[in-house]
Amino acid sequence: MCHLVQELPYGWMRDSPMKLRHIRIQNFRLLADVELALEDLTTVIVGRNN
Repeated sequence: MCHLVQELPYGWMRDSPMKLRHIRIQNFRLLADVELALEDLTTVIVGRNN
């Protein structure tokens, strides 16, 4: 599930890089409720496929 916090003006992405700052995963396989705060410089998420 994804929640949009606010409406963004048309064309906003052309001038700004997109950054994920926070991820929340609920009820996905073994993850009941997980929250990840992502760093500004580098974040790498690695996991098994399947």
